[in-house]
Amino acid sequence: GTEWYKEVAMSFEHLIEIVKKEDEGWETASHLLEIFKAGLYSKNSEVALWACKLLMKLSLALHEIELSGPAWEWFVNKDTGGLEGILYCLEKNYSITSEAAIAVMCQFGKFNYVELFTHYLKQSFPEMNALMRVVNTFIRPLSELKASKEEIINSGIIQYWIDLGLKKADSDALGYNKPEERAAALQLLFEIWTYFSNVVEEKAEYADRIIKLAQRANRDKTEHLPIVSLSLLFNLLTTFALEKNPYAPVVYKTLTFALVENHQKTHIREFILN
Repeated sequence: GTEWYKEVAMSFEHLIEIVKKEDEGWETASHLLEIFKAGLYSKNSEVALWACKLLMKLSLALHEIELSGPAWEWFVNKDTGGLEGILYCLEKNYSITSEAAIAVMCQFGKFNYVELFTHYLKQSFPEMNALMRVVNTFIRPLSELKASKEEIINSGIIQYWIDLGLKKADSDALGYNKPEERAAALQLLFEIWTYFSNVVEEKAEYADRIIKLAQRANRDKTEHLPIVSLSLLFNLLTTFALEKNPYAPVVYKTLTFALVENHQKTHIREFILN
């Protein structure tokens, strides 16, 4: 349980000294990685959290002794499954481990953000709807990682996710983007706008297109999509009003038009007025 992990944490410096002294330091390090990774699959969320903490410490230490390359390979290799363990941990214990687990991802992928958050994440979630929902859960914790936030923005990952969301939130003539996929894309776009507003707003077309997509979703014939879109607009307005964001009046206007356009649809009118 957690006591064992706490004891390991207390003797961690000693373990790293052993790794440093050995000719085959990576062999010992990889055994430690496997031992700590096992905790990610624990049903006990505290154990999973401690596993994240130790993986983070070990990754930092391996970087210092120039073993970050093998550590990265270990993390993304399907056979060793470091990334898979973190994703499992996030799925099962999100409320407890989200910040620690995503910090671990960023530390192992420190020099490979683009590959980590595009190629390897797609491998784990080949179905687009699932991928967007998972990425959506990353946005807030990523925005709170002071050490990595600027590097993540500079890598272009946030812009990549915005472009993905814009593409999937739109309805096309052939109906390729199903309503549930459009809803997931809108949720991703609004989450990014909430926590990375500077990235969205430095390129004016991003903000304009997100608003237009929300307007289109508000008029959609399905019952579900307009409710999702309106809910997202209300949440964004609350955040922007508090932050005095210059786009707050635009969001407010969009909601006002939605009320006028949907006044005959009882379920939408009731949702807006409540």
